[in-house]
Amino acid sequence: SATVVVTPAELVTLTRAPQNPTAFGGETVPFIATGTYTDGTTQDVTTSVAWTSSNQVVATINASGVASALTAGATTITTASGSITAETTLAVLTPPALSVAPAASTLLIGNTLTFTVTSAVPADAGGLTVTLMQSGTGSVNLPGTVLIPEAQSSATFAGTGAVIGSVTVTATAPLRLPASSTLTIVNPAPAITAVSPFQVPARSGPFTLTVDGTGFVGASSLTIDGQTLSTTLVSATRLTAIVPAAVIAAEHVA
Repeated sequence: SATVVVTPAELVTLTRAPQNPTAFGGETVPFIATGTYTDGTTQDVTTSVAWTSSNQVVATINASGVASALTAGATTITTASGSITAETTLAVLTPPALSVAPAASTLLIGNTLTFTVTSAVPADAGGLTVTLMQSGTGSVNLPGTVLIPEAQSSATFAGTGAVIGSVTVTATAPLRLPASSTLTIVNPAPAITAVSPFQVPARSGPFTLTVDGTGFVGASSLTIDGQTLSTTLVSATRLTAIVPAAVIAAEHVA
C-alpha cells in the first residue's frame, strides 16, 4: 500500500500594513502582519512574529506590532518569522504647532480681550480640544478649554483682566506643539468725578476728604497742589484722605 505523508503548510512570505506610514511624534501606529503559506492560504500572524525598530530614538514597537512615534526622523520596522522577513519605513514628523494671537498685549483690570488660537493643521473628526493654563504674578479670567471645530483651524476665547501683574497664557492640545501669549495686567487710569467737601475755609483744621470716581486701588494717592497724600480705599469708586491743616493754610483746589 502507498504511504501518504501530510506536512503542515509552511510560511512563504510576510506582508505588513500599513506600508511606509507617517505619524506625528506622540502618535501610535498599529501594524498588521499577514503570512502566506505553501498551500496558498493566508493568516494574520501579527502577534506571532517578531517586531523590531531600527531606530528606537525615533520610534519603538511592541510585541503586538504597535509602534510608538517619539521624535522626528525615520526608522525601519522589520517583521520576522524565522528566515522570512519584511520591512517598511515609518517616518515620524514634528507635530504641528499651535499659535495664540495676540502674542503679547496689555490688558486693563475688568476689560476683556479676544484671543484666537490656531492650529497649523485643521482639527480631526470631533474637533480639537485646546487646554488653556496661566502662570505669573497677575491673573486673567479665561475658560479652561476651547474647542477648534472639526475641519477648522482656529477658535476664539475671551480673557478678562483680574489681578495686576504679568501673565503667561499657555495653550496645549494633543499632538500639537504648545503656544503662549504674554499679558501685562494693569489698573485703569483713575478718574475723579466728585469731591466732598467741595470747599473748606482757608487755615481751618484738618478734615477728611471723600473722593468719588473710578479705577481706585489700594495704592492710590491724592495730590493737592503738588502735595501727595496717602488715602484709604473704600471701594474701587471711593477714596478718603485726611487733609492736614498745613495743606489748607492758604486757598487750594483739590
